[in-house]
Amino acid sequence: MTLGSGLPAIEWSVYLLAVTMIAVLAPLYLLQVGIERCDAYTVMVTMAALPILTFIIEGFPPLYAWSWLTAAGIGVVTLFLRVDVMAKPS
Repeated sequence: MTLGSGLPAIEWSVYLLAVTMIAVLAPLYLLQVGIERCDAYTVMVTMAALPILTFIIEGFPPLYAWSWLTAAGIGVVTLFLRVDVMAKPS
C-alpha cells in the first residue's frame, strides 16, 4: 500500500508516529510536568490568560485582521478572571 508519494505504508507509519511523538505527546507531557510543579491557582490564571496572549500576539502581524467581536469576548473573560483573582482570599 502506498500513499501517493511512493512510500510504503510501513515507512509512512513510522513518520506519522515520529510526528505524533514530537508534536503532540512531548508538549502534553511538558504541560503535565509544569502543572504538577505549580500550585493550582497559578495554573488556572495562566491557562485563563492564554486566549488574551494569543489574541495580542496575533494582532501584530499584518496577516491577521482585528476582530472586535473576539476582542469583546476576550474582554468579558478577562473581566471574570480579574473578579476571580480579586475575590480569592489571601
